[in-house]
Amino acid sequence: AIDDGVRHVEKRDLRRAANALKSAESIYKTREEAKLLRRQVAELRVELEVEATVRKGIEASGADQWDQALKHFSEALKKLPENKDAADGKTLSLSVLESHTKLDRHLASPERLSAGNVAEEVKRLIDSTRVYEPFSASLSRKVAELKQNLSDFSVPVPVWVNSDGQTDVSVRGVGRVGVTTGRAIELKPGT
Repeated sequence: AIDDGVRHVEKRDLRRAANALKSAESIYKTREEAKLLRRQVAELRVELEVEATVRKGIEASGADQWDQALKHFSEALKKLPENKDAADGKTLSLSVLESHTKLDRHLASPERLSAGNVAEEVKRLIDSTRVYEPFSASLSRKVAELKQNLSDFSVPVPVWVNSDGQTDVSVRGVGRVGVTTGRAIELKPGT
């Protein structure tokens, strides 16, 4: 029974290994080999549970559900901390979720892109996010939207200033226009 159990553990057949363990324990429960087989069956059970949880994480990430993927990968790491697939999956999930958060922040206030320092920050963010785009369609859409916003807010807008010819006109952020009846100026996009 112990030999059968060990063979089934090697083949990763948990059901048959557990049945063989049950048979061995019914004959001689305290035997050292039975204890060894019990430990092997328990380890196999954990390994198979972790593999199933990692598969769920991979499926969730494939469906672009990164919160769920993170949950599954974290759960797998709690059971088996040395599992490389779970660790890699968790790292990727965290990176994709962090990228989503940063992109959402800039998409929520696109008018800030008219400021040079914010535009540069967004360009760096887009570059750093590029590596994660193949894994997340929603991330790619957000990057495309942010690129469009960046393009839209980088083109100066022509504005015609009408005046009575006696008033000294100045525009905040542009400077002094002067006394004029009408003049074209260019403003950064935004409010």
